[in-house]
Amino acid sequence: GRGHHEEAAELLVPVIEAWQASGQRNVADVLRAQRIRSLIACNQLDKARALVDEALARLDPRTEAPRVASFLRESALIRLRRKDAKRAMGELAQARKLFATGGNRREEALTLYRLAHAAFEEGDLETASARAREALALARKIAHTRVIALCRELQGRLALIADDGKTAAAAAKEAMQSLRKLGDEIGALHVSESLLRALIVNGDQAGAIRLGPRVSDQAEKLEIRDIRIRAVVLTGVALLRRGRFEAAARCFRELPDTALSPTSSALMWRFGEALASVNGNLPVMFERRSKWVAALRRLPQAQQLTARHALEQLDLPPHDRCLLRTGDGERLVTSEEIGWLDLPASVELFVDVQNGRLVARQRVQTFDHHGLHRLFNQLVIAAPRPLDKARIYAFAVGEAPPAKLDKRVKSLIAQLDKQLKECKGVRLSPTKDGLKLVLPRSFAFLIPRAALVPGLTGEQRKILRLLRRYGTQSAQMLQERLRLPRAAVRRELGGLLRLKLIGTVRDGRGQAFRLS
Repeated sequence: GRGHHEEAAELLVPVIEAWQASGQRNVADVLRAQRIRSLIACNQLDKARALVDEALARLDPRTEAPRVASFLRESALIRLRRKDAKRAMGELAQARKLFATGGNRREEALTLYRLAHAAFEEGDLETASARAREALALARKIAHTRVIALCRELQGRLALIADDGKTAAAAAKEAMQSLRKLGDEIGALHVSESLLRALIVNGDQAGAIRLGPRVSDQAEKLEIRDIRIRAVVLTGVALLRRGRFEAAARCFRELPDTALSPTSSALMWRFGEALASVNGNLPVMFERRSKWVAALRRLPQAQQLTARHALEQLDLPPHDRCLLRTGDGERLVTSEEIGWLDLPASVELFVDVQNGRLVARQRVQTFDHHGLHRLFNQLVIAAPRPLDKARIYAFAVGEAPPAKLDKRVKSLIAQLDKQLKECKGVRLSPTKDGLKLVLPRSFAFLIPRAALVPGLTGEQRKILRLLRRYGTQSAQMLQERLRLPRAAVRRELGGLLRLKLIGTVRDGRGQAFRLS
């Protein structure tokens, strides 16, 4: 129940042997099925398969149908883990038939729930949703309170993945209350963590701040360290989103990866990245980003994208909303997608315009001065089209272009061309109307959306930088940081809303905004 499956599988061996020696084969088989479940959780599928096969070969379905059905259920879970869904469903159907023949509808409902949960773990959300509905209908028909609670908890998690925080919170609350009435403290604790996350996604940060410490205290009492740490971090997330940075910072710890599960490590490091963003510490921010990505990659492949989506839902800074441009086209990406793609290692040329990073063939390149960097960024934004003379002059010397290039611009272009010679496959090419960047076969550019919108005022650019760094800012906070009258801030925000560069997080007196 506390997730220590390796220890459970080991401790069950002598217990099973003792029951077997005393002639209590039925009890021994019940415990054997529990051990198989722990082995599956540890991903020791070969060992679990051997135990299942031995039990099914030994048991007679005519006289020992309930035990055969139990081992068929475990066999189906193993097959589902190995992507053999067709045979898994066949074995599940056999198990249900045997349970139904014996009149054991309670085990039939529990079997359906377990398959739904396994499908959820394997990333098959459609199967998980269908089986959960089927299990819930049967459980309600036979008044199986535990299965009802478990199915509602799973439906809450499915709703959370679908970004329906309101439904997720309602389902989790219902499941938590039912499990508490059953006296299942550990089950109620797991559900309360889901509720905590649902409250954050639903925008109820005050409710999350109240619930978080209670979940943490209960997890500490039950000695479930991972849930305690996740509850502390989620409380910090809610505090950060309410603008209480100092209180949020106290929820972060740099813990070794081996001390936590991959999902707990990823949550901690993503939260740490957000804190570094608010502090404006880019090197630390990128270091922590690489750590949460590495933690998620330790998960089974089927769970990785779901886990990444769970981090995206927390809506933490930095709020990167960049256009990713490659040879295959362009699309909008978020902070989590940017970290996940590992672009510097996957292409010959990587340019992050927003953070001033240039990596050519996995070597970090720098420019001698800011003017070169600004000109290069404009060439990247224009690529693969040429940058016209008017824009070259605007960014190089801040003047309208004369008939011919003057010495200042020629010198700047020559310096840039010289520095780009260190980047193989990248060079400048003069055109009739301006200057073009010649690119290697594989490249990736991250371009902030604002860089593609002409005519933004200086104050609007400052607002966008603040929203990226802090994630969410109220109109009052923006007014204080920009030191502008309220009417002026409202005017600038209105322009950004019309351009759809920002969106409203909440309305009313405490109206707040974020990048869209």
